[in-house]
Amino acid sequence: MIGEAFILNGAKYPCYFGARSKVNDADESDAFLGLSLLDTSVLAAADTDIGFRVVDGTAAITFVIEKDTAETIVSLATLADDTYVTVEFYYDGDLVTYYLNGVEVGSVATTVDNMPDDEHMTATLAYLTGDASANTMTVDWARWFQIYE
Repeated sequence: MIGEAFILNGAKYPCYFGARSKVNDADESDAFLGLSLLDTSVLAAADTDIGFRVVDGTAAITFVIEKDTAETIVSLATLADDTYVTVEFYYDGDLVTYYLNGVEVGSVATTVDNMPDDEHMTATLAYLTGDASANTMTVDWARWFQIYE
């Protein structure tokens, strides 16, 4: 983690996140890729974040915006074992547009209820195996940037 360097509170602070990764056993994995509060238990306890989540037992990847436990969740796809996927989002101050494998999937209008606009967040890549096996997540690349006007 690089410290809480990102804040999403208006058009003066556009932000991009992207990553290309794979998990070797998609339905036995928990993962989060995006921005979250600085927390050592992002997968279990984070309640303010924006990014992409995989939940053990589902093999589904979702796009999540969460502020103080109020979540907006969008289902994106079912992951295949050991197959790379590219996830990205762009925040322009009003909308968060999300992408899967380079294709725009949709956008979410930010609201007072769902947008984590009152907290600084950190760049986060988190993984937890869902069973006793030595499952893995491989990250080919990840990038985050924010422009301060």
